[in-house]
Amino acid sequence: MTRRGQSRDCRSAFSVGVAAAMIILEIWRNERSDVVKALQQLSSPLVVPIDDSTGHVSAIGESHPAIPQLAEGRLIVPIENAGLGPAINITAKLTTNSGDHPSVDYAAMRVLAPGRRAALIFGPHESLADFELHLSYEDPTARPHRLTAGWRLEHRSYIEGETPRRTRVVHGPAVADSPY
Repeated sequence: MTRRGQSRDCRSAFSVGVAAAMIILEIWRNERSDVVKALQQLSSPLVVPIDDSTGHVSAIGESHPAIPQLAEGRLIVPIENAGLGPAINITAKLTTNSGDHPSVDYAAMRVLAPGRRAALIFGPHESLADFELHLSYEDPTARPHRLTAGWRLEHRSYIEGETPRRTRVVHGPAVADSPY
């Protein structure tokens, strides 16, 4: 074989090697991307309303059972971060139906650490009634998350599955039909 033939074979082998390396790099990137996504999901917050009469939350300077309740004319709605990452910029919209028209109230909280409970405190309320709670918050990478839940006085608990929108968790970009 001539030097020219050896050189051509070396260039061909080198080209094949570069192509194989690029394919392996692309596979590694894709798998790495999947791993990164899985880790992000594992470290995501999950803020949920709670009704745990055996647990407690602090609100209005006192310890209260971790159930929705009135205290000093204000509605206390306990929440918990059941996820593994901190929840940031938590906002809540509470809708109650009193009479013929819905009443809307808002509450906010800056941060809720994983595994921690807190109380959202809503403005003056005269009585405890059914409500819809819309929670929105972000994870540390600023990805938005939302949850909608309905609480029923008759059952003194959150009711799942009453309608498709009653209890729903949404992760990622905003949903077109979202009220936010």
